[in-house]
Amino acid sequence: MDNLDDWYRNRHLLESMQVFRLHDGSIVRLVRRVPGDGIDWIVDDWVGDHWSCEETQIHPGDIAVKLPEAPTPPSQASQQRMLAPDIGALFTYRGSHFRVSGWICP
Repeated sequence: MDNLDDWYRNRHLLESMQVFRLHDGSIVRLVRRVPGDGIDWIVDDWVGDHWSCEETQIHPGDIAVKLPEAPTPPSQASQQRMLAPDIGALFTYRGSHFRVSGWICP
């Protein structure tokens, strides 16, 4: 049920808080149906690392694939770990002493 025709035909299965990737690559979270329409949805947009509530409207035919859950922004600690070098890779233990195997240059 991941293509254009299926989501339009199965629009009755769409529920608030479901997360989807659209054909244009954007990620959205269903909020509520457009009042008086019954087909289109008002969605939140995933922007960088948070949901943006801009009242964007989509049509079920815009949906490419359902995602199991919302994207998770990396924590500050994991971002710092990605930027920091692996200290263990800079030294080699040689029995009773360490040998420097690399340098960190500013």
